[in-house]
Amino acid sequence: AGGRGPGQEPPHRRRNRFGRARRALRVEVTTSGANLDPDGYEVSLDGGNPVWLERNGSYTFVDVLAGQRSVEIGDLASNCSSSGGVRSQEVTVGSEGLTVVSFDVGCRRIVNCVLGKTSTQGTNAPARRSDLGYPELTCR
Repeated sequence: AGGRGPGQEPPHRRRNRFGRARRALRVEVTTSGANLDPDGYEVSLDGGNPVWLERNGSYTFVDVLAGQRSVEIGDLASNCSSSGGVRSQEVTVGSEGLTVVSFDVGCRRIVNCVLGKTSTQGTNAPARRSDLGYPELTCR
């Protein structure tokens, strides 16, 4: 998507079939942290059909209408979030050329936790929250 062959100009520099300069909008995503999203993300322009994007990749929409546009990122893993919690950005696309929108996604370490009761053995065992009827959270 948005690629070019040998000797070709980038998509945003080509002219459309009417001889007008193309407008393009490139969405770039950078992912950092632990337990990165395994299947990448979806990005959409103005609520249109989403396209798949690698977790550290970009996608270029070509022949974008000039004016105010909305770019949204979705399908983030539950342990990942976009910087500042922003999943949608408004951007102004000019009359020609390339406009770039960036999303920084951070993923936090997944911790395996089990909620349950722990039994104590013996008469001298100390009282634990689970012995008092409270569940105990054990994480690894």
